[in-house]
Amino acid sequence: MMVFIPRKKKAFGRLFLFVTALDKQVIARPNLRVDENCWHDLPVFNEATLLQPMPLCETMVFDHLHGLYESEKYAFLWSTRDDFEEILERVIHLELPEILWREIAWLHRFGYYYHHALAVFAMIARFGLDSGMSYSKLEMALKSALLMDIGISRLPNSILFSSQIYSEEERLLMDQHPMISNLLIGYYTNGQDFILGQAVLYHHRPEKFREDHPELKDIIWLLYNFDIFDALISNRPFRPAYRPENALIYLRQLNRSFSMPMDIIFWLEKKLGVAGFSVMDLKMIPIRPLSRSIPLN
Repeated sequence: MMVFIPRKKKAFGRLFLFVTALDKQVIARPNLRVDENCWHDLPVFNEATLLQPMPLCETMVFDHLHGLYESEKYAFLWSTRDDFEEILERVIHLELPEILWREIAWLHRFGYYYHHALAVFAMIARFGLDSGMSYSKLEMALKSALLMDIGISRLPNSILFSSQIYSEEERLLMDQHPMISNLLIGYYTNGQDFILGQAVLYHHRPEKFREDHPELKDIIWLLYNFDIFDALISNRPFRPAYRPENALIYLRQLNRSFSMPMDIIFWLEKKLGVAGFSVMDLKMIPIRPLSRSIPLN
């Protein structure tokens, strides 16, 4: 039986931490309300040279993506080395401002969280190409995957690398990272990349996104599902990795609870060769002992 841990406090959208950018500018203070209007109150990022676009192929991220091919965990995404290289070739020219690549490079210091972002990137790339997604939509989803967790780097290491179940206070702090990521994007782009910021802001809370924007809603849902799936199939200090089949059961339950389309689940089932399985076919690992509460990363 799946048990979803209820939250005692509803703090989504409220910031509890100071946020400092790479230029050491404090861009946000505690008790800021992080919503669609907050970017207007951010300081202006003045280093114009760092806003020049840089393609993926010129970054360390591109080199590190090749490491995914060697991981058995992600072998279901590609059938051959040529297949893998074809996927990379399709996204090689994706561009972000140099300063955002620097934020992603900074995340590299935090180990799992950086490689998790790359894994979600790869899954979305594979799904997007398989499903015939438009390049503009795929590009936005891939940028969001790379940037969704840059806010993680502003949280205390004692929380990020803890092997214990989070206390309520620690969970409230951990919940800050999508909002911090959103604020950093707003600051570095001088408030110009609103859709990217919104995708990142809601990637753990798709049910909170109320705007009439079907394409953005789809991107948020992609991030949500692949984010959780990769977190579940990865070993973490507080629990062992789930079997992919059990991770899919968990995702299927979440999708049903939100009454959302199941396209991503069906695609994962097909890729993993477990299409048509049911809960009764598998021995479930109980959710409660393994999670600190949703989200799992």
